[in-house]
Amino acid sequence: MFHEYKEALISQLSSISCRVSLTTDIWTNIKSQSYLVVTCRWIDETWKMQKRILSLDVLYSSHSGYTIALNVLNVAKVFGIQNKIMSITLDNASANNSALRYLKDSLKPILDGELLHVRCACHVINLCVKCAFDDALGC
Repeated sequence: MFHEYKEALISQLSSISCRVSLTTDIWTNIKSQSYLVVTCRWIDETWKMQKRILSLDVLYSSHSGYTIALNVLNVAKVFGIQNKIMSITLDNASANNSALRYLKDSLKPILDGELLHVRCACHVINLCVKCAFDDALGC
């Protein structure tokens, strides 16, 4: 069933003429196993937003920018969207800044990649709230 769904999604993504936006994140479970997810969003021909999970993989190596970039590039290649990526949303981890430098060189994005990196608004808000609580509590 998974392979049928994946093949149908690859076919669907190959037929669209618009750009797509990716989101990626890494998290670690209580047993210190890391996972990397890549999602994809686009507007279809009826102007409805479509969203799909492209991959959810165990991350066996470090959370380095190079590792993140390689994983994103591999997913983009598997799904045939490496020339359709408009933007990639990531949090503010320093490894993500490094990943974007690798991705800009590999993807050749539009506008020289000026719009490629979108910072996760939820992560920014979370950092602001944490800072406010730390100040209020004197931490």
